[in-house]
Amino acid sequence: MYHIGEKVVYGSEGACLIEAIEERDYGQECKEYYKLIPIYHQQSTIYVPVQNEQKVRLRKLMSKTFFEEVIEQTLTTPTTWIDDNKRRQQQTLETLKSGDIAMILVLIKNMLSHQQEKMLNSRDKEMLQKAQRLVFSEMAAVYEQAYDEIADEINSKLKAAIKEERLVAEGNIG
Repeated sequence: MYHIGEKVVYGSEGACLIEAIEERDYGQECKEYYKLIPIYHQQSTIYVPVQNEQKVRLRKLMSKTFFEEVIEQTLTTPTTWIDDNKRRQQQTLETLKSGDIAMILVLIKNMLSHQQEKMLNSRDKEMLQKAQRLVFSEMAAVYEQAYDEIADEINSKLKAAIKEERLVAEGNIG
């Protein structure tokens, strides 16, 4: 069980603060719910049944060490792009749904790489923003920094890695 004031990650919302644990009646019976406030979008409120915390993908924040390792790994992972829109959308949704931070960071890198060559379609832009919100909101909570600072820092690192990858591919760096 989590506690009031704890920061957690909830499914596709990203990092949230547990503002309260309340009894709520949504029809059949009164149950305990976590009252979550998304760190990225504090105007929202989400209620998650305490009994179902594993089912609804509620988890503790990852550590700084975890993020440092995953970022380093992502920087050296070659970028790829799936040309088929339908297949790419399906793969993107599966990656986001998985909640796997390492895979989501690679997804962000791939989309940023493609975006440098060609404009993303509206669906890809939406998925990129969602992926960034998931990862960057959690990192902002872990590092206790503003979301925009984390976003700028990580996007810059990823773009620098993409640039270096292209130079190597062109034979300009060995």
